[in-house]
Amino acid sequence: MGKGKRVSAYLYRDRRRRLRRLRLLQWAAVVLAALLILILLISLLARRPERPAPPEPSPAPTASEAPTIEPAPEVTPEPTAEPTGGVEPPQADISTKEELISLYWWMIENRADSVSLQSLGVGQGEIADITDKFSNYFSKYRSYADPPSVRVELKPGVAALHALQSGDTSALTDEARFVAEQAQGVVNEIIAPGMTDWEKELAIHDYVVNHCQYTLDILAPHSGDAYGFFKYGECRCAGYCDAFRLLGRLAGLEVEMIGGPTTRDASGSKGHAWSLVRLDGLWYVVDTSWDDMIEDVPTLEHTFFNVPYACFGDTRTWDAAYLPAGELATALDKNYYFNRPEYIAGDVSSAVDLAVRQLDASGRAYLMLPEREMAKDVAAALKKHYGKTGSCFELSEDLNFDLFRFMLQRF
Repeated sequence: MGKGKRVSAYLYRDRRRRLRRLRLLQWAAVVLAALLILILLISLLARRPERPAPPEPSPAPTASEAPTIEPAPEVTPEPTAEPTGGVEPPQADISTKEELISLYWWMIENRADSVSLQSLGVGQGEIADITDKFSNYFSKYRSYADPPSVRVELKPGVAALHALQSGDTSALTDEARFVAEQAQGVVNEIIAPGMTDWEKELAIHDYVVNHCQYTLDILAPHSGDAYGFFKYGECRCAGYCDAFRLLGRLAGLEVEMIGGPTTRDASGSKGHAWSLVRLDGLWYVVDTSWDDMIEDVPTLEHTFFNVPYACFGDTRTWDAAYLPAGELATALDKNYYFNRPEYIAGDVSSAVDLAVRQLDASGRAYLMLPEREMAKDVAAALKKHYGKTGSCFELSEDLNFDLFRFMLQRF
């Protein structure tokens, strides 16, 4: 080969090497840019918006500060399920629905992930239906006919509570341990010495509502338990309940959970969950998720704070067999708005005066009126008072007592 050809071949190979290096550098730059974009997206998704700090707890209502309000009618169904203590299951032979319910209560109270039985004579369909009622407590469950046994996976909030109460968190999953640490820190922050149970409950209610957003995404990670609440700041109703029960129990309150269909469930599903709080020996309904989703934007409400079951009428149903043992409240004495002069009006003039003070302060007003017909007169007076700023009223949703909610609508 001549000298000229050898030089040409060398230059050709050198150009090929340079092109390969240039392509490698280009691909490296593309990969690096993609990684940077991915890291940025992950950081944006992980960042939660700051929620407002919970307000200072208001004084607990007293029975002598306001006019008497007609109590709600008595509730006819009586709760039949009662948690059973002890180190052994309450029943080794399970052959009825009631026996399986008692067993589940025992497992919840004793942090029992699995129980061996002598016999399990309840059909699989009925087991699935009963277990669905306890889905606020269980993430997963399995039942076995041979050998007879029941296995469940407690939700992070339930598992964390037992571990904190026993002082041993070593057996917790990473998720449950995170929930336990977060919950203990919150209770230390918002619960002060000398608080009444009512004040503790209010502080916890407001913290839960202020620090979570309701999500409609049923596939969102941990949307149905306390891990979703503490980690992501968003969950569904069952997640609100899991967090509320954990915080309430750590603060020394008696708190449980229950679920059932409501009139908001067009399909008649069993997909709503709410909480129960026991004050002075009586169980009251607390619905933190509905106090957070009345508006299109997150807001702190107290419409469903300590409501007797009788006030719901036909708007939500439940199976009394799954209620915790004890007497249900039938009066409004522990309700947020009951016996508080700033919310109670005896006539249209005083109602308008109270509403204007609240509307000027926050854009919303709550009034307990002695007659439902007064609401239209109050709304008309408010419209006249604010001129171009219209006003509307809305009866507190799903409740059969005369609590009305007024809002300003700015055109």
